[in-house]
Amino acid sequence: MWSSTLPTRTVRNEGRSRRTFPQQSAPQPDGRPRQQRHSKPAANRSQAALREEVDRLRQEKQQAEAEIQQLQSEVDRLQSQLDNRQQTQQAMVDRYEAIIAELEAAAATAPTNTTADKQGLLGRLKRELF
Repeated sequence: MWSSTLPTRTVRNEGRSRRTFPQQSAPQPDGRPRQQRHSKPAANRSQAALREEVDRLRQEKQQAEAEIQQLQSEVDRLQSQLDNRQQTQQAMVDRYEAIIAELEAAAATAPTNTTADKQGLLGRLKRELF
């Protein structure tokens, strides 16, 4: 039996005592049945799912860090290879510049006759190249 003096959602068992009791399976005001609170097994499942997700994310992080290290090693190797190529090219340019300077100096001081050209550095280079 409903009573206007009782707290919301309680009933009084008339005739037995003055004590009030909660209503049995009372629907929500909007007509939906009451939702059960999460039981401990559900909370434990939720925590277990969270732990699994955390473990999965940690493993992915470790894999990503390993891949980053591998890529960094590859970058270092390629940078070293590039540096070696640049040093080799610079040494080649320096060598050719020295040869050109030597040829120019020899040409400036060389006599004008053709036999002297054949005996000097320029003459030797012409014979070897042509």
